[in-house]
Amino acid sequence: MGVELADQVVLGRAFEAEAPGQVVELAPHGAEICGVSRRHARIHQEGEALYVTDLKSTNGTRLNGYRLEPGHGYCLRDGDEVELGKLRIIVRFVRSPRLGRPGADASQTVSPSPDNAVS
Repeated sequence: MGVELADQVVLGRAFEAEAPGQVVELAPHGAEICGVSRRHARIHQEGEALYVTDLKSTNGTRLNGYRLEPGHGYCLRDGDEVELGKLRIIVRFVRSPRLGRPGADASQTVSPSPDNAVS
């Protein structure tokens, strides 16, 4: 699945109080079974870089196998593996199809792992 990042998005299991587009809904990818919180982690942009921050989730967030300290932003790179509970996501940076729009030069593709297993 692809997500265009304008400012920030929350990764988790959306609920009705959330505004559309603010939460990347991971429920169709087995999020509840894998222990993903409703508001699990946030991806946000600072300058030219993207960061992931654990939002005090119940089952934690890992970046390339390292557990993140809640509330602290960690720089994302193309190909990084983010684990939300037991749900694996591979981050890919791609060019936006909306060329010419200011600030639309990058987005991330969030691809849950097919096995959803943590080694």
